[in-house]
Amino acid sequence: MHAWSQQHLAAGRRVECSRVERFTANARNSPGLRRLGWASGWTEVEKASLLTGEVRGKITGVSTPTLLENSARNGADPVSHAMSMDSQVWLRGEMLTKVDRMTMAASLEARCPMLDVDLVEFTGKISPRMKIPRSRMGSLKHLLRRCAADLIPAELLQRPKHGFNVPLDAWFRESNPFIESVLSPKRVKKRGIFDAGYVDRVIKQHRSGALNVSNRIYALLVFEVWAQEFLS
Repeated sequence: MHAWSQQHLAAGRRVECSRVERFTANARNSPGLRRLGWASGWTEVEKASLLTGEVRGKITGVSTPTLLENSARNGADPVSHAMSMDSQVWLRGEMLTKVDRMTMAASLEARCPMLDVDLVEFTGKISPRMKIPRSRMGSLKHLLRRCAADLIPAELLQRPKHGFNVPLDAWFRESNPFIESVLSPKRVKKRGIFDAGYVDRVIKQHRSGALNVSNRIYALLVFEVWAQEFLS
């Protein structure tokens, strides 16, 4: 087997291990917290280890995940509950933010037709039984595909979903002067927000090949670059 094929398979196994770990860690939680746990880089316990003792001591009150879950619940069924969480966190805080910032940076005005108010209100009234395909092999977008069947060629309509992810797993597994500089123990300790030893262990865990935690390293990198610009 070629070296690149072995690396690809190894990367795939690491991704699956990370997914299984996140799934089992959140299995006993309520639907809303399960959804947050699946989408989050760290569990609440891990966040406590990530933060320095001084920062932890300043955090009081109910956790953000609990507040979000309570606002989304309102007696909703599990599917609607999870979708409400998505609209509050994933959609508003990530997807739409990316679209807005990148288009405005290029002096463009973007519109999201699938978020038309009337359409969103209509789909919110559709029964979860209709939204979830009966077959385990069915697409979660089966209703959308049926509606667009006479508008889009079949070869495009049935194509699997493709993301726009960059290979952070491979990039961060190699020796990287940028990571070593931005997230050096000295700099992290000086910032005083994250535990330098914990951050170092996260980086070493990824480089060892045990797990794919590139999303955590990326989040730490982005925060520190932002902090250098606006906090220091």
